[in-house]
Amino acid sequence: MDLFKIQVGKKLNQNLDMKKIIFISILSICLFNSAIAQNKADVDTPTLKNSGQIIDLENTAINYSKSDRDALKYGSKLEVMDALFGQIPGLNISQGKGVSFTQNPSFTLHGFKPLVLIDGIPRDVNDLIIDEVEDVIVYKDAAATAIYGVRGAHGVINIITKKGRNQKKLEIGTSYQYGMAPKFRAPEFADSYTYARSLNTALAADGIDQRYSALELDAFKNNTYPEAYPNIDWYNESLSDFEVNHQFTFDVRGGKKTFDYYALIAYSRNQGLFEHHNEDDRYDNQLLDTRLTMRTNIRVDVTKTTEVKVNLQTRMKEFNSPNSYDKIIDNIYRTPSGAFPIKSDGIWGGDVNFGNINPIAALSSNGHYKKMANTLNLDVSLAQDLQMITDGLSATVLYAIDNNGVLNEQSELNYQYIDLNPTILPDGTLVTDPIIYGDNSKTLSHDSGIKKTYFNSYVDAILSYKKSFGKSKVNANFIYNMQSNEVTGQNQSRKRQSMTGSLAYSYNKKYFIDLVASYAGASAVQLGDRFDTYPAVSAGWVISEENFFKPGAISYLRVNGSFGYSGWDASTPYDLEKLYYKSGKKGFATLGKKGNILGKGGWSESDLPTNNLRIEKMRRITFGADLNMFRSRMSISADAFYNKRYNVLLESTNTTSSVLGLPVRKQNDGIYNYRGVDLALNWKDNLGHFSYEFGGTLSFTESEIVENNEGFKPYDYLSRKGNSINQAYGLEMDGYFANQEDINNSPVHTFYPVSPGDIKYKDQNRDNVIDQDDIVKMFTPTVPELYYGFHINLKYKNLSVYANFQGVGNHTVSLLNSSLYKPLVNNSNISNTFLQNEIYWTEENSDKATMPRLTTVQNSNNYRNSSQWYRNASYLKLRDLRVGYTFNNPTGFLSSIETYVSANNLFSIDNIDFADPENIKDNYPSLRYFWAGLNIKF
Repeated sequence: MDLFKIQVGKKLNQNLDMKKIIFISILSICLFNSAIAQNKADVDTPTLKNSGQIIDLENTAINYSKSDRDALKYGSKLEVMDALFGQIPGLNISQGKGVSFTQNPSFTLHGFKPLVLIDGIPRDVNDLIIDEVEDVIVYKDAAATAIYGVRGAHGVINIITKKGRNQKKLEIGTSYQYGMAPKFRAPEFADSYTYARSLNTALAADGIDQRYSALELDAFKNNTYPEAYPNIDWYNESLSDFEVNHQFTFDVRGGKKTFDYYALIAYSRNQGLFEHHNEDDRYDNQLLDTRLTMRTNIRVDVTKTTEVKVNLQTRMKEFNSPNSYDKIIDNIYRTPSGAFPIKSDGIWGGDVNFGNINPIAALSSNGHYKKMANTLNLDVSLAQDLQMITDGLSATVLYAIDNNGVLNEQSELNYQYIDLNPTILPDGTLVTDPIIYGDNSKTLSHDSGIKKTYFNSYVDAILSYKKSFGKSKVNANFIYNMQSNEVTGQNQSRKRQSMTGSLAYSYNKKYFIDLVASYAGASAVQLGDRFDTYPAVSAGWVISEENFFKPGAISYLRVNGSFGYSGWDASTPYDLEKLYYKSGKKGFATLGKKGNILGKGGWSESDLPTNNLRIEKMRRITFGADLNMFRSRMSISADAFYNKRYNVLLESTNTTSSVLGLPVRKQNDGIYNYRGVDLALNWKDNLGHFSYEFGGTLSFTESEIVENNEGFKPYDYLSRKGNSINQAYGLEMDGYFANQEDINNSPVHTFYPVSPGDIKYKDQNRDNVIDQDDIVKMFTPTVPELYYGFHINLKYKNLSVYANFQGVGNHTVSLLNSSLYKPLVNNSNISNTFLQNEIYWTEENSDKATMPRLTTVQNSNNYRNSSQWYRNASYLKLRDLRVGYTFNNPTGFLSSIETYVSANNLFSIDNIDFADPENIKDNYPSLRYFWAGLNIKF
């Protein structure tokens, strides 16, 4: 069997004009709802229940976790994952970094990026907003992940969007919230006098002439010549105090017995931190992020036995910024306060030592960048009750398409900058020798075009049998699935195909068993080896239903376990199994008539191909228990897992003999083990008008390298087998060199010529040489092993208070990720953040030093992974705090009005005081959000 190409007619053409898209989409949704509404009165048939439901959550041994709906309701930001910090055990989320357009939270399940489904269809969670979501269900069970074949190994998150309801009254809701987001833990850079003095100190330690004279230091200190010797806070000159955000949503929800619908329109606009300095009216370089989301979900009973569902979502994003905004952030961190003025004689300031890095010039006179991303997601399903064949039999066919496109627009121009070359004569007179570099662009260059397109199609054909036989219940499914993901670029597209059988059986609500077998294949593997079988089994036992169980404090107790296999094809690139030839100098010489060599050339073999290329697999074993206590006020869930990941592609350089003469490509040799526990506890109760809820989750995941193709290691401590995959490694610091005598009497440090004040390392193998053989395991992994969260939800009559805390543990980070801890290196800056928290080495304070000497060069002895730089990066954050008050039935036509204020990322308890522990790199600043909002329901 082979994968075959899916053809869906012509791909949808995308019109990327924002106004036209908005108008057409709104008009289409309105017309679609109107047409269905006109016909719904003609259909009076019973609803086809649970058609094509692969996992029946009420009748399964499969273990799963669900989100707290209040967490989704109270989420103040648009992104779905921002509302789930610490809410679901095993789901580990880190806040997004960068400007708003790229500030999507990252998330893993037990350390892996999971498969994300939207209503059962693989899609990007970043295309959703919180208001669209009804439930979030997480599957870590072996039987559940086996269903998804070559995409299930990393776990599965299924996000259920809101649907219509069978109800008498139409629900109409609208909301608006206004937000302000100041910077969270912004760095503070040194003033020009402190910078100049520190630079002189560093140059002296490097044996280089000092740059600034005593008179020039005084000019910085006293602001004598503010243009030639300026004092500019580039960070605050370039960035405003806070972002501003507006969010608006409008939705409707309703339905009858045979028809229901849900529709939403959401708009947001975010104005970023860059100060708007634009000096050219031919383009707009303001930092803006504008988004429009529209959704319509409709279900119709066409006949008594036929049901049709249509889900349509479109989302448009437009991001506008100064040109090369990421480089501007780098320059803000890099540019010292005394380097040059913002402008001089109407020309942008610059310096021969720093080049053209003036942040304000880049914000004002370097053009703009615009990115427009548009998504259209459509899925249609037809479910047919086949009771005419046998009772309980049904069939479902689902077809989904996603069409995404990204359009870029960019303008660029050059500008002049001036280097004043100032000096101060002994009598205090300022002398300058200005040099102007570059040219001002006479024309504005402009470029636009489609950067990337995606076209995904998805087909499910499901035959289901669901029936009760006395105390027994059976839910059997046969699923045929076909997926195609087409992306611009070579070897980017993927196709998948699978046939899956599942059987869920339960008896008397006490005993549950699920059997799954998926026969699935992926296009990345060569023909003939594309398909494999992924079996799994899950079993559950509700002990509290047994006659011998005597109810007391525990009212419900269930245990469960699972064992099975699943695959992951996303880590398998194309063409590893093929042999290629490449041009080169080897070959035959071409001779002329006189025997002279005219040229030479030919073809030679490339790397040897991968033998028996296979899909990465996961063998999963899980055990769990769920119990309710104290009349169901307390609920506890505990899960333990042991997973083996194998067939991981690894480089073969260290395990292949050079006798072959050619390198060997990656091989499926990698083996890693993962084990851990997930815990969740919740207490919920009412005391009259007062209700309260306390809940918490904890996840611990430990990994182990079994095989990593590291080859021979001369010392046992150099081997990484048996260690965590993300273990921190480095040299063990042994103080600082006190003087030249100390250097002479110490092991030879081979990474860079050392001087007094440089870091001294421990000689692990006692060969009197410090080199790569002295690197050892140290501290905890660079990815958190412990992840936890807890929330408080209080309600008194119409007043509500909600707080959500989240933290991580067993986490190590390197200070070298921040340029603040490599001060003055390669013409960089120095910060008060560094100077106030650390003491750099000098002869006078050598006994108190916490940092090596200052240096202006990239000292590879000092600035490398070592115990000097690693820090405990554990933290506890208040992710969300919300206070709301609801007015019920304030008028005859209003159902409720809720007003609220909320905050996000309010504080952090950690050991990284100078920066956000999740964002210590030189990125766009982390933010603290404050919101005020209004929700109205009609």
